[in-house]
Amino acid sequence: MAGNTLASKPPGWRHTPGDTLMRTIIEAGIGRWRSAVIDQDGFPARLTFHDSNTVSPIGSIVDARVRQVNARLDMVFLDLGPLGEGVMNRRRARQRVKGAVKRLSDCAHEGECLRVQVLSDPGVLETGKALSVTPRARLVGRYVVAECLSARDGNSTGKLSLSNDLPPKRARALDAALSPLTAQAGVNLIVRSRAASVDDAFVIMEAERLTKPLSAPLETGTLYSPALIDLALTAVEDGDVPVQFADRASLTQARTVTADRYPDLSARLDIHPAGMAAFEEDGVEDALQEALADRIVLPSGGWLSIHETPALTAIDVNMGAALAAHGPQEAIRRVNLEAALAIAHHLDFQDIGGLIVTDFIDMRAKDAVADLTATLDAALGEHKTPVERTGLSRFGLMELRRARSGLSLRQRLLTRPATPGGPNAAAQALSLLQQAQRLGRQAQPGTLTMAAPEAVTAWLDARPELIRALEQDSLRQVVVKTADTVSVTIQETGRTGTVTA
Repeated sequence: MAGNTLASKPPGWRHTPGDTLMRTIIEAGIGRWRSAVIDQDGFPARLTFHDSNTVSPIGSIVDARVRQVNARLDMVFLDLGPLGEGVMNRRRARQRVKGAVKRLSDCAHEGECLRVQVLSDPGVLETGKALSVTPRARLVGRYVVAECLSARDGNSTGKLSLSNDLPPKRARALDAALSPLTAQAGVNLIVRSRAASVDDAFVIMEAERLTKPLSAPLETGTLYSPALIDLALTAVEDGDVPVQFADRASLTQARTVTADRYPDLSARLDIHPAGMAAFEEDGVEDALQEALADRIVLPSGGWLSIHETPALTAIDVNMGAALAAHGPQEAIRRVNLEAALAIAHHLDFQDIGGLIVTDFIDMRAKDAVADLTATLDAALGEHKTPVERTGLSRFGLMELRRARSGLSLRQRLLTRPATPGGPNAAAQALSLLQQAQRLGRQAQPGTLTMAAPEAVTAWLDARPELIRALEQDSLRQVVVKTADTVSVTIQETGRTGTVTA
């Protein structure tokens, strides 16, 4: 892990040469689950969020009604029912039509009902603008990927694609079993290489489960997103490393689900030694705070800062206090090499995509530049998501491009643009729910009271289903009130237990 944060280990764990601490830890929450990959050295390497459509509309599939086809703006506006307003640009709208498109009205017409999926567009989440949508709704399973056809013609037959990693005999069997499903449902299916690790029956069951919401009759306002436990288990990487849960209840649920759906994971499930404090004990919370800080400190005393804009992400490398212990050229070289490793780590950990422009400290020696690019290439080569880069310009700038896979850590957790660096209302509310969930499971009787600033309580008030879920989890009444500071308390006559954020 980059930076100077060290992940603490659960009591009793010892890391000796040749051992690996690699594992995935999963934390179940109210409205949001989180997964973290811990690398072979015991440091957090990747953090993934799994949101319900109550928390975030991104990825949700909804049957929408076309409200307006605006030729002047080249946009199709839709009524997404419980999600509000959606918008589809011409490029996406024309995916619904075979052949040439002369007018936007060839792609959609007012009053029409169509199935769409909400895209990862961070710019609309805090502004109240229309949500960007695509007609190519897509569901990613553990063994199968299912997607709506792009053509508007409802009589089109779906296609089946099989991974080349499947043995020929397995491929023929799955082709025979799934081809009728693609034809009947009118959905494209992609069988992933992971399907080779399980019996055909589980692959077929998942294909049927994923095609059902995509091929069901259109009904305006219908909303679908996978269960959070399915999202978390689907995202678990291949291999034999442990998958540790932060609480017994979610572990029990996971064992039931894996036995029915994901048998390749069944033997890997276990409880984390630290229980509900798993993310703290494994240093994930510290790594998260380090990633969101204004400055990410490097071991030499240098530092880098990360700033995201709608167009690109800017990363600035600075000397800081590095000159105190080294000569100028050696200090510059050391800071740049440390920054290259840190940048490679944070691109993955923070899931930063799109165009990234990095301002390294100017170096004159050609061998120092070669060392920098070699170090960066080696670190980026370990990523599953490919990263392209340019050379280092005469001004010390390097451009990188990484495919977007969703919201970055900063887009998800920080306010934009009024108070950069501060947590947004959704992030504060979800953190508050997490604290309340922990406190609510204590034996002390009483009412669970959550207090927070008005923006946070307003966010919670707009999502009463999250409060109901917390009441069911804690088996007690929950009260939300407005206050200047964030706190969670259990209140009963004469006694109060308190946790302060």
